[in-house]
Amino acid sequence: MEPGESFTYDFPIPNTGTFFFHPHCNESGQVGHGLAGILIVEGDESQTFDDEVVIIAKDWRLNPDGSFLPFSTDSGAARAGTFGTLRTVNAVPKFVRRVKASADLRLRILNLDSTRMMDVGIEGAEALIIAIDGNPLEPIPLDSWRLGAASRLDLVLRTPKPGQKILVRDYFTAEIFNLAEFEAEGPERRLTPFDPAPLYASRLPEADPAAAEPQAYVFGAASDSIASFIDALDPNDPMSKVILDDLCTASRTFWAINKKSWPNDGHRNLPPPLARLKAGKSYRFTLQNATPHPHPIHLHGHTFKVLGSSKRSLPVHYADTVLVLPKERIEIAFVATPGKWMFHCHILEHLETGMMGYFANT
Repeated sequence: MEPGESFTYDFPIPNTGTFFFHPHCNESGQVGHGLAGILIVEGDESQTFDDEVVIIAKDWRLNPDGSFLPFSTDSGAARAGTFGTLRTVNAVPKFVRRVKASADLRLRILNLDSTRMMDVGIEGAEALIIAIDGNPLEPIPLDSWRLGAASRLDLVLRTPKPGQKILVRDYFTAEIFNLAEFEAEGPERRLTPFDPAPLYASRLPEADPAAAEPQAYVFGAASDSIASFIDALDPNDPMSKVILDDLCTASRTFWAINKKSWPNDGHRNLPPPLARLKAGKSYRFTLQNATPHPHPIHLHGHTFKVLGSSKRSLPVHYADTVLVLPKERIEIAFVATPGKWMFHCHILEHLETGMMGYFANT
């Protein structure tokens, strides 16, 4: 939307869950200013929870006087990203909330940060993971969960007796950071065993990994060559102009997918799609991180099944964003949907500086 314009989105909502929305032009700047929000689609609960809390984690890049620092730096974009100077949850540096004692609390967590990765854990309460990226799974005990940028995690907690506290913590940083502090209040109640029913399953097309077409995508550093732009569409092509104007370009290129980089200001030709997929067909992708930095990889228009990792023990689950750690390979499977769909790292500086492409599905 141009300044002063408005637009009404009219779309069917296929599934329940915890989602969010944000712009896709000058992402690091606009999201850095706070232009993003959470979107909760209700109706997935097979049982009623006693309480619910939403926490949104986001850094801000601020000077001591409160003015904004640059949201992107070349040194950050070429590495793990440019981190904020002030960590917040729900826009406050210390998020404290009273919750019902002796209760089952649903906790929705959104990592809205442009860069940061977190290891989420709970102290002071039993906790189960019940959904990832809005997609239900059989409840599994939470030890800690590595949550990349743009990912969501739904938990259910059994809160303690009145007066006791729960800490929601990020263990990834050198100094443990408290994402939230809950204090249980109200009467102590007689509790049933902590065994919540799974959420209602999402309605998703089921890929057949055994019969799926395999493809491999390597996330790496950009080449100094401009060879990846040679086969691009002419800049006067209407589709080229629409996509590049909508998604914008940056002034630097540091990253690539399969050695192909998204255009920058010096090369504003739309590149060819990473692949042309057949709608309704099953695909099995190997996502390989060939860099020393993590990359949360997001595929628009699809929910995929995470099948496994070369380095970690991951539960099989559905997601729309998967964190690929340095030198790690992740296997995913999905059924292609028709349309043109972006595929990118959700560290915003990385997608702005090359780690983005698209699929053309027919």
